[in-house]
Amino acid sequence: MPTYVPDIPLADSWEITADPVPLNDGDFEPRYPSAAKASGREGLVVVALDINATGSVVKTAVIRSGGPGFDEAAIRYCQRLRFEPAKAGLQAVATRIEWTVWFRYHNE
Repeated sequence: MPTYVPDIPLADSWEITADPVPLNDGDFEPRYPSAAKASGREGLVVVALDINATGSVVKTAVIRSGGPGFDEAAIRYCQRLRFEPAKAGLQAVATRIEWTVWFRYHNE
């Protein structure tokens, strides 16, 4: 897991000319919480991701909870993501995006 990184300066939304592009989100899926699976629950978690100018996720925060077990699993999943960083003109910049993590039975 990434170590804690203090807040980084983020580009203002009006500066962004290209949004970050996920590079590895198809390589793995979020781990379905076993207690949720056993009880037949599905969930959705929305996570704010701070992505630095090299495309690494450096900070995460749940902004819409999916309930017990789902939030933690979503954070672990998001910390593994890598991106082509956002651009301001031709320069890579740090930015914040919202990322939705769905937990459905096919995410086992």
